[in-house]
Amino acid sequence: YTEELSSKESSVHFDEKELQNVHAEVRGLNAYLSKLYYGYGTVLTEIPPADCLGLMSEKDSLLMDTHDGIDEESAKRVC
Repeated sequence: YTEELSSKESSVHFDEKELQNVHAEVRGLNAYLSKLYYGYGTVLTEIPPADCLGLMSEKDSLLMDTHDGIDEESAKRVC
């Protein structure tokens, strides 16, 4: 099914089948990312605070405690 949407300034070609394909891809990516982040979180809960502190201290790390800085106590809360 293809439809043309128009306004005074522009027109947009709309392909229902392509939209369904894109939605299916997004659902697949979301399912994959959910599993990936669940696994990542599970692994982080199992590492000791000293190792977590090492990860937090890396330059491009996304692990951080925005309240107290980087020390072993904050590493216990992050991981």
